[in-house]
Amino acid sequence: MAAEASAAGAAGAAAGLPGDDGGDPDMLRILVFTDNHCGFMERDAVRGEDSFLAFEEALQFGRKEGVDFAVNSGDIFHENRPSRYTNHRVLSALRTHCMGSRPIRFELLSDQARHFGSEGKFRRVNYMDPHFNVDMPVFCIHGNHDDPTIDRGDASLGALHVLEAANMVNYFGRQRSVDDIVLEPLLFRKGKTQMALYGLGNMRDERLHAAFMADKVRFMRPTNAGSWVNVLLIHQNREDPRRGLKSCIKVDFIPKFIDLVIWGHEHDSRIVPQPTAGNHFFVSQPGSSVATSLMEGEALPKHIGVLEVKHSRFRIVPHRLRCVRPFLTESVTLAQEPAVSSAMAAERAEGLALDDAMPAGSAAVRAAVQDALEARVEALVRRAAEELAARPADELPPKALQLPLVRVRVEHTGLPALSNKIFGADFAGRVANPGDILLFHKARPKREPRGKAASSAAAGSDLDELIQHQGDGADRSSMTDLLRDTLKGMDGKLRALTDVRLIGALERFVWENDAAAFQEMVDQRLKRLQRNLMDQAHAQLGAGRAQRADSVGKLIEEDTARDHRSWPPHWAIHEQEPQAEP
Repeated sequence: MAAEASAAGAAGAAAGLPGDDGGDPDMLRILVFTDNHCGFMERDAVRGEDSFLAFEEALQFGRKEGVDFAVNSGDIFHENRPSRYTNHRVLSALRTHCMGSRPIRFELLSDQARHFGSEGKFRRVNYMDPHFNVDMPVFCIHGNHDDPTIDRGDASLGALHVLEAANMVNYFGRQRSVDDIVLEPLLFRKGKTQMALYGLGNMRDERLHAAFMADKVRFMRPTNAGSWVNVLLIHQNREDPRRGLKSCIKVDFIPKFIDLVIWGHEHDSRIVPQPTAGNHFFVSQPGSSVATSLMEGEALPKHIGVLEVKHSRFRIVPHRLRCVRPFLTESVTLAQEPAVSSAMAAERAEGLALDDAMPAGSAAVRAAVQDALEARVEALVRRAAEELAARPADELPPKALQLPLVRVRVEHTGLPALSNKIFGADFAGRVANPGDILLFHKARPKREPRGKAASSAAAGSDLDELIQHQGDGADRSSMTDLLRDTLKGMDGKLRALTDVRLIGALERFVWENDAAAFQEMVDQRLKRLQRNLMDQAHAQLGAGRAQRADSVGKLIEEDTARDHRSWPPHWAIHEQEPQAEP
């Protein structure tokens, strides 16, 4: 029944749902937005305001539409520890657009203390606080950029806890254990319409994948389950063969009674609900509201939407964001550019008598490369201006956002790479990213089996390249594999620092911009070992130095083994043979 209801709802106009509730007492209207990444490049003179303007536009649109409430699938913030400026901008936007005197037109039937607040505080939804007039509540989960981390002592805090303490958002979807993940829904009712909202804040994809495989994820259902529209907010990698089998969440993991999944984390905007295989449920991928990596998916138009739910039917009405900077991208193979290939042929023919090797770095070839890439960028800049001119006036971005982003991916095997800063100087004032217009890469040959030393050196080289271009779509599983290969090539084993914790800290440092990731990992590790040593201090008082050293070594080995059992199995370097996936 739920799947049939979803199919009717996703049909849009055919479902008979008007664009405005018109006072309809049975229709829930919900603002859907995600991945705002507030604070992204906030210190950049040109792009510093991009994320904030898009975030404010989303809230303004929800208020204009008179939605009942808003849902966000994670990554409101771009950094785990946002700056004071970012916190101020986000709090100001929420206070401006989410507070007012409109009545709340829906009921929340769930036990609020089970879903909201932390450390015994703020155990209710924000609009129930008598000291605040909240008339557009925001319900959100955390993403991988703003997830909680150990901050002081054993307290796990994130950027959303600050918003929660300020009574600006209703933060839910947190899990206390990776060994027993229980999802209890928020139960909403408006007239005769009932909706169950499930939330699952971001977890490491490998951990969550393993939990699903081990049947450690449970979805609790309300009584009279067939009368509810079930919606899930999630912030994880979607299934993609390039990411590896365990670095994503398969749609098969999601129970069939779910009607709609609002999928965060993926930045390309595909907000119109699409059916999964078998039409068991629908997936809406709103995408990000700001381009954080200059890759092809980010060049799609950005959207938010209004989810309309009435009885057992639903649909999402998309809205294209105005406050988004134009972004154009293309790929080029230098060797196939006519001017470059001609210069190469001329240089090769001229130099054959003296040297059979092609002087790829000669002045003529470099000039041809420069001219070819400049022509490509000029064409993209013209195209951006033409596309802006063709848009209606009410759909144009503000003037501050009309300077375009341009990215050219350049395959330059056998040819020189140009300096991005020198190349981009000619386009300063014409594009928003003059310092990183070009992304050079080489075609990767098929790799042959290598010895231990060669493998370690190559892994280190690949790791450097992957981190250098991590903002342009390098996948997380590749980085993990390369670091693991590098550590395998070390002569001595890691002792006090375990391999899985080192990999975890590197992931946080690279992918979540957490500058304190390594320091926190070291501090936590030392505290853990010191606590274990103190537990055995009395037993070791009369022991000799050698015996005490053996005891310390044994504690480290036990602690390392514990890490390997509790963290994703394929992260560990010294592991058992991998088992075939069921």
